[in-house]
Amino acid sequence: MKNVIRIPISRIFGLKWLIIGDVGTGKTALTADILRRMVRRGYAEKITVIDMAPAKIGPIGGPISQYTRAVKKVRYLRPSNVYAPRLMGKEGEDVLKLAELNMRNIEPLIDAYIASPSPILIINDVTIYLHKGSLERLLLCIDKAETAVVNAYYGDSLSDDKGSGLTNREREVVKALMTIFPITINLNSLAISS
Repeated sequence: MKNVIRIPISRIFGLKWLIIGDVGTGKTALTADILRRMVRRGYAEKITVIDMAPAKIGPIGGPISQYTRAVKKVRYLRPSNVYAPRLMGKEGEDVLKLAELNMRNIEPLIDAYIASPSPILIINDVTIYLHKGSLERLLLCIDKAETAVVNAYYGDSLSDDKGSGLTNREREVVKALMTIFPITINLNSLAISS
């Protein structure tokens, strides 16, 4: 894990945690560590993971399953296809089409959780959905959980959106999440705020 933040598992329960950071700050590694420790404590049957991350492209991205085998012991929801719009799109229109495909592939997983929630929800790379998806629908999903750990990209490394406007939307929805979540861990500054 690249960061030095380690939260006692007992402090996580009953709260909603948002983990933000730029590429390579350890968002998924920290989330995987929390998941692994929850599973070791016997909470596997109470956990759902919604993994929205695209496949790893160089040092960028990667599903939580690449960080921990604990996903095999929990309810693990991942779409068959997830795209990295800014990295895979050649121009703005391509970026937006890939973001739209991601939203369509991820929404059934959000709806499945809303229909059958578990007490603990972990979401990896929520910004992939929020590029085009509904913040309200996401919040309805998160509200169904007693405990939530959600990570989101928040940085400058992926700012080139080929003129699609995706980066500005992403930044705005993450700022909105930061005002909604009671606790935010900012891995850019290694700070926890509530």
